[in-house]
Amino acid sequence: MFVVKPEGEKWPASANVYIIKDEEGLTMIDSGCGSEKCFNALLAGMKEYGLDIHDVHTLLLSHAHPDHMGATSRVLKVIKPKIIMHEVDAPNARNPKLLIKNFDISLIKSYYPSFNFDLLGFFRESSCSMCQAEPNVTVKEGDYVYAGEFSFRIVHTPGHAPGHICLYEEERKLLFSGDLIGAILAWYSPSSGGALGYMESLAKIERLEVDLILPSHGIVIDDPARAINETRRKLTERDREILRMLDGGKRTFYELNEPVFKGPMRYFPGVVITESHLIKLEREGKIERLENKMFRARVKRETNI
Repeated sequence: MFVVKPEGEKWPASANVYIIKDEEGLTMIDSGCGSEKCFNALLAGMKEYGLDIHDVHTLLLSHAHPDHMGATSRVLKVIKPKIIMHEVDAPNARNPKLLIKNFDISLIKSYYPSFNFDLLGFFRESSCSMCQAEPNVTVKEGDYVYAGEFSFRIVHTPGHAPGHICLYEEERKLLFSGDLIGAILAWYSPSSGGALGYMESLAKIERLEVDLILPSHGIVIDDPARAINETRRKLTERDREILRMLDGGKRTFYELNEPVFKGPMRYFPGVVITESHLIKLEREGKIERLENKMFRARVKRETNI
């Protein structure tokens, strides 16, 4: 197994691209950003391993975000691999405009009517454009994908993306975590699974026997339990922040969002993350949503949630 890593870990850096060799050629897990610079870096990284893009017969995509599949358009100009993706995210690959819904742009506008944001344009300006691709194989929870000596079970893990998947190799106790676990905490939105979906996804992979995690951003993780707990801690800390803010009485959405997310960040990812936690806390019966974008606590704040 080989990995081509980008120079950095934060947007707009490419995701790590993992490559598995077999008798028929290569399986590539994600393709990374699609700028000429990033694609050339991918080709150069493959060349260092003695690998050739022409030998890729399968492209397995963790989800339909540009840092994970943006280079697919360039790959398709060279070869025609089998493209595999979860059935929920496949429509987003076919029609990238659908990502506007997954990123909850209309939700942001409901709180900030003056917000004017061209999502696909933002990707282009960041040198990590989203591309259109046609997955010719779709998978779902529990399906298997085989690559060389590896037998990967599909684990559906929404939160960051509605069709986000992790790949679990039971025999080797190995997990490709995508954006679920890694060097940075991925943003999450209600339409992509939100905080609830993210927490449920963490619980799902926690039940697996895993010795090593290969993330999309960052280095190999050799202490999966610690990484999962740290990711969960970061998520629950936002719950605590909101409940602390509501200790003093009613608060508007803006009073809950803007102290945490400054400047342009208050729009994205601020709104979608804050709303994700408000939905979670509301369903747990800990807060109440009132008129005029107001919220209040329903129970006395607990020190442990």
